[in-house]
Parts: sequence; structure tokens; C-alpha cells
Amino acid sequence: EEALSTGLPYVFDSVIGGPMIAPGLMFAMGACLVYSRRQGWKDIFHRGIFIFILGFVLNLCRYTIPDLIGYAISGDAERYLDPILYQTFNNDIFQFAGLALMTIALFLKLKLKDGVMVGIALLCSIIGTLLNGVDVGSVPGNMILGYFVGVEDAAGEVLSYFVYLNWLIMPVSGYVFGKLLKRMKDKDLFYRMAVPVCLLVAVPYYVLHIRNRIGMFGLGESCYYHVTTPDVLICLVTAIGMYGIYYFIGKHLPQKAVAAAYRIGADMTAFYFIHCSCHLSGTVSHPWDTDSSDAGDSGSCGTGNGSFTCVCRSLDA
Repeated sequence: EEALSTGLPYVFDSVIGGPMIAPGLMFAMGACLVYSRRQGWKDIFHRGIFIFILGFVLNLCRYTIPDLIGYAISGDAERYLDPILYQTFNNDIFQFAGLALMTIALFLKLKLKDGVMVGIALLCSIIGTLLNGVDVGSVPGNMILGYFVGVEDAAGEVLSYFVYLNWLIMPVSGYVFGKLLKRMKDKDLFYRMAVPVCLLVAVPYYVLHIRNRIGMFGLGESCYYHVTTPDVLICLVTAIGMYGIYYFIGKHLPQKAVAAAYRIGADMTAFYFIHCSCHLSGTVSHPWDTDSSDAGDSGSCGTGNGSFTCVCRSLDA
């Protein structure tokens, strides 16, 4: 982790790989609902259920099965079996995406206006911001509550990711943005106006973030997974700006160049997924981990120094 704390690796890991990725993905997911061939609330709701379940399948593949293999090889129950319940039912981006799609489907079922949807999502963001860092004193309780609010135990271990209340505004705003964009007649004029404004807001922010490294979003020790309401504004501005840049690039480049860019992006995504798959959950610090070397520190938003260390690098020769 020290290698990722400074320089270009830090930029890719914590800046580009942080607020530019998951919030942008959720914003795009909401916007793409407008262009989907299946826009009925039932279709969206069923899709949400499927993605929610898929999140647990992913947990089985990247945590549970590797843990069982690790236990079968080593016999180390403390390392591989103790955290297996938490890792299997841990909420990640897929679980949140599923909940968000189901929520948007219910909004459509109730025929809520765009302003009401954004208002509800903004209220959820404020409530989630105020409730950050809740600890109910038990691992199962924190696991269940962690789907909806930011949960951290007394040791400072982050037990919830992409929490519902804090993140709902991302896909909801994307959905409303997509509706407006689809109805907009002069998209060129819109992006010529929007992109410079987005860059003027976002670029100084990220420069400050890279220089000072004061929290994941440059606004104090705010945890990336528990994005606060001020964090949301920067994420939305960045997402709109990236939409605009993509629009101009895709419009003015030959189709072969666009296809090549897609292939490069797919290759990078595949490489990153393989890299993440190399992580064994036994190398991630847990609330019941008594090893002082994994004690949480403020710079990593509560996760221990040993968290997310690739087992390929952590094993002795």
C-alpha cells in the first residue's frame, strides 16, 4: 500500500480509480435506463433483483471459494473461516446497484416527478451523511445496517461499502439527466456550455486533492465508500463533464478509433479484475483481527495497513 500512496500510482489508485469510477458508473447506469429497450418499471425492478443476487455470486467467487481453498491448503481457520460470513454477505457495488434500480422502478411505479425523485435522493444523502460511522456493536447487525448507512466498528474498520442512503443520488441524478439529454435538441450547444463549467469546477478540485491528499474527496477524512453530500456535487459535475468529453471524442473520431478505445478500456478492466481477484480475504483486516499491525489509520479511512494486499505479494518466498 505504501507504493500506492504517492506519485502516479496514487493518482490512478485513489483519484482516477476513486471518484471518477464508481460514481460515474452509477450516474451512467441511471442515464442509460432512459435509452434502454425495456423501460417499464417491472423490467427495471426485475433487473435490480438480478444484479443484487449477482453481487453475492461475485462474493462467492472472489471471497468465499478462495477462503475455503485457503483453509483446505493451510488449515488456518482463524484466517480463512472466521471472516467468511462477512465476506460472503458483504455489500458491494452490485448490491447497491440492484437496490438503486429497484428504487427507481418504484419511483416510476408511483409516477413521481423528476424533481421529487432528486429531492428524495438528496434527502437520503443528507441523512446518510449525518449517520456515517454508526456501530451497533455486533458484526451481523453492522452487516445488515451497512447496506443502508455507513457503518464502522469501534476499531475503525470499514464494514460497509456503497451504502444506499449516501449513493442513491448518483443513479437517480443520472436517470433525470438522461431524460433531459434525450429531449435536448442541440446537444452540441449543451456540451459546449456544460463541459467548460464542469472542468472549471472539477480540475482545481482534483489538483488540490492530488497535492494535499486530505481525504478521499479532498474534504477532510471523508470515506470514499461513505460519500457525503458535498462529495456528491463534485461526482455529479465530473460525470457530466465526462459525458461531454466522451460525446465530442466519439463524434469526431473515426469509428475504428472509437472501437479501439473500447478494446483498450475492456483490456484494462479485465486486467484490473484479475488483479482484484488475486486478493484473498485472509489478507483483509477484520473487526475481530487483533493484530496491531493492521490497526486502522486515518489516511486509509479506517481500513488497516494490511487491507487489500495481493496475496501474491504478501506471501514469503
